[in-house]
Parts: sequence; structure tokens; C-alpha cells
Amino acid sequence: MDSMPNKKLHIAMFPWLAFGHMIPYLELAKLMVQKGHHISFISTPRNIDRLPKLTPSLASHIDLVRLPLPQVENLPEDAEATIDVPNNKVPYLKKAYDALQDSMARFLQDTHPDWLLYDFAPYWLPSIARKLGISNAFFSIVTAAFLSFVGSKAHFGERKNPEDFTVPPTWVPFPTTVTMRFFEVMKVFQGGISTDKSDVSDIFRVVEVLDGCDIVAVRSSMEFEPEWLRVLEDLHRKPVLPVGQLPTVVYDNGDETETWLWMKDWLDKQAKGSVVYVAFGSEAKPSQEELTDGYDLHRKPVLPVGQLPTVVYDNGDETETWLWMKDWLDKQAKGSVVYVAFGSEAKPSQEELTEIALGLEQSKLPFFLVLRTRRGQADTELIELPEGFEERTKGQGLVCTSWVPQLKILAHESIGGFFTHSGWSSVVEALQFERALILLTFYADQGINAKVLEDKHIGYLIPRNEHDGSFTRDSVAKSLRLVIVEEEGKIYRDKAKEMKALFGDRTSQDRYLDSFLDYLISHSKNICS
Repeated sequence: MDSMPNKKLHIAMFPWLAFGHMIPYLELAKLMVQKGHHISFISTPRNIDRLPKLTPSLASHIDLVRLPLPQVENLPEDAEATIDVPNNKVPYLKKAYDALQDSMARFLQDTHPDWLLYDFAPYWLPSIARKLGISNAFFSIVTAAFLSFVGSKAHFGERKNPEDFTVPPTWVPFPTTVTMRFFEVMKVFQGGISTDKSDVSDIFRVVEVLDGCDIVAVRSSMEFEPEWLRVLEDLHRKPVLPVGQLPTVVYDNGDETETWLWMKDWLDKQAKGSVVYVAFGSEAKPSQEELTDGYDLHRKPVLPVGQLPTVVYDNGDETETWLWMKDWLDKQAKGSVVYVAFGSEAKPSQEELTEIALGLEQSKLPFFLVLRTRRGQADTELIELPEGFEERTKGQGLVCTSWVPQLKILAHESIGGFFTHSGWSSVVEALQFERALILLTFYADQGINAKVLEDKHIGYLIPRNEHDGSFTRDSVAKSLRLVIVEEEGKIYRDKAKEMKALFGDRTSQDRYLDSFLDYLISHSKNICS
């Protein structure tokens, strides 16, 4: 037993098919490899190919396992991640994911890892692991507060009406304002609590993996949400282990970005020499008539590349695109810029985008807006900025429709606040750089995340209509000014600075990782047997 801490584990990891899930799993994998362990990272071929490239030292200890995704009716061809499909097609992606049961069982039987870490979606996986005698953990990239709010299997079905989710759960033993708003509940009812086209609801999936796993590992820390971690452990009567916040680092090995890989995938399907590449530099801009006539004349495939070309990092070299962005940021006053981005999954409606844009304009604050106009090739509902917006705000802000180096932007001293969807990865990235948060939620765990942040005065929620979720440009402008410049909002700026010690401390992260790995080593069925 004395040598047990030196035991090197083989750990299999199986995240959900969303890059917002795969990347935190990969970050944890890399940290565990640095401690001497071996990882099998399991996903589908296209997703594996789109992951950030690993350094040789990491790649030799991380096996990238490709399981072909079964084709299901109504799922667009080549769709293997949520970024490939609009929201209404995600249920078909879950159905295809569920069809990986046999492939996963064969892989686990052949390799018999010491531990299996999986996401919320494969509700069928705990029973497979148990049958094979493999120690297994649900690794949650969402907070303990959200998992506690969901409840346990014993509580499943207890809340039948939307209104039941707008009040604190009966099993939470302390007063709290952390609940969902009515419009957030309705979005979840429409796409998660009620049975979707995958025939299994998201809430059922979460409850089943929580019930079936040996332990729960959470991307969190005792310093941030001790009360919710205790509630979660009391609910499920099993170990709940925080693994730290997993602050993201800038890749230094020439990683290919999501945007470039999406472009490359399209280019690979075109005949050799058939594509016309159209770009007019960073200064020239054709009129609407010129743009329309040019497209109609040639009738060849045209790949829109956005205002700024996607870039990669190469050993930390600064690229032309980043330098252009940095040049603009350098000209802004310290702490004055609002950085606006809603992640790779969230997409505002056209009405929401209009209010966001006009609110930015009305705030008079300098802004850096990252806009994703569609979710995959199957998404036909393109969103557009209000007419004349870019011309009117030319001296006020930047608009980027392609990938940007978010960590570098957040690290820049001119950034005063982050207008975000409340996705936890984005929250972690912002708080490690002391950026105040302005919160606008869209779906899933974001509502609970935002309430937790608001409850701790770390973030400010944009005021919205509680019934339909609508908001106005006035509320956007006032919220931005409150958090970024007004004295009344100083509490949010101060709290964000306090959070750096929790979200950016590598030493603390290392301690959480060591504690987690010690547990895995001492409780592996392979070792204990």
C-alpha cells in the first residue's frame, strides 16, 4: 500500500459531443498526463480531428480514440458536434450518441481502464462500467449548484410544473435565491425536461448518471461553492470531489481552431481548383450592389471568411490578426472596453441581437463584439446586426465574425468587463483575469450559473421580462455602464478582482488535482482487487 500513490492509472474519458464539454475534459486529461497517468480520450472521428493539437510529450500519453458516430434519420451528414447543427437538430445528435453503447462496451471490455470518466449524456454507461467491474465517475463541467438544483433520482418527477423550478428545491437546507426564472424553465421544458426526439430528456440523463456513478467529480472548488458541494454529497450519498476550476491556458503548439477546421471541412469537399476565394483586405468594403452582382456573375462556390481571417498560434508568436486587435485594444483606456461573446453554442435570436447591438451603441462604451451568425451548415436562420450599426459605431467598437483569441483579449488591460452567456468555461476564463461580468443567459445550466454569480455579487444579470425573457437596449446600456464605469457597480469590479485567487491560482489547481488523483488511485477496482 505504501507504493500506491506512485501507481500510474489508465483513465478513459467520454465527454458529450460539444466542444464546450470536450475542451474541459481535454484540459483535465492534460493535467493528469503531467502527473504521469495515461488517458484514452474517446469521441467521434471529426471531433477528434478538430481538437486542439497536442504537444508530442502529451500526445504520447493521450490515446485519441475514434468511435464512428452512427447515422440517424434527420441528423445532417457529417454532424458530430453541437456546433454542426441548429438547436432543433441536437436531439438527433443525442440519439446518435446513444447508439454508441455497443462500441463503448467493446472498447471498455478490450482495454479495461482503471477509471472511466463520463459526461451527463450517456445515462446507459454506468451500468456497462459496473458490469465490467470498472471504477467510474461522472465528471461534471457544470457547477455543484446546478447539479444540486436538479436533485436526485428520488426527487425525479417531484416538480411537474414550470413554476416548481422558480422556487428553491425542498432539499436545499439553507435560504437561497438560486433558482430558475420562468422563461429559462420554459426553454428547458421545451428541450430538456420533456422528452425530446432522442426519447430521453436531459434531466433524466443527469439524474441517471448521478445515480449510477461511483463518485461525482465537479469542475469547482470548496472555496467557491462549499455549501452546494455539501448538498450534492448529501443528496447522492457518495463522494463528491471538486477537481478545481481548470483555468484554460493559451495553447502554444499551433492548435487549429474550430473556425478553421469548419472551413477546411468545407474546402475538402470541393473539386480541386474550383473555389473562388474572395477577400478585400481589412480596409476595402464593397457596396451591397457590388457584392450582389459579383456573386450572381460567377456562380461558383464562395466561402465567406468574415472580416478577420482565422489564425493559429505557433509557439506563442503573435499573428497579424491578434496584433491588429491588440493595436485597437492598446488605444483604449484601461478597464474601459466591454468584451462581448456568447460561446460556441449560444446564439441570440435576431430580436435579441438587435437589442444587444443597439444597447452597446447606446452605452457609448468601447466594445469588442464576437458574433456567431449561425450554428453549423444546417442552420438556415442567419442573424444580422441592425442596418447601419457598424458604420455608426466604427469609432466605438470592433465586430468579429470569426474566431478570436479570447484568452488574450480577456487578459488585455483595456478590458473592463465581459458581457457573457454565463457558460462556466467563459466565466472561469474571465475571472482568472479579474473581469467583471454582465450576464445574459440562453439555456441549460446558464441560468443557475448566473444566479450563483449574482448571489455572490460577482456578476450582474441583464434585467429581463420574467415571463418571455425579452429585454431592451436600454437595459443593456444601463447594465453595461453600471458594471464598467458607475460607482454603484464598483462592487462587481471589486468582487471580480477577489476571484482571481480562486480561478487563476495554479498552485490551488494542482492541490485539487493531486487530491482527486490520490482518490482514484486508492479506490480503483483494478488496484483494490
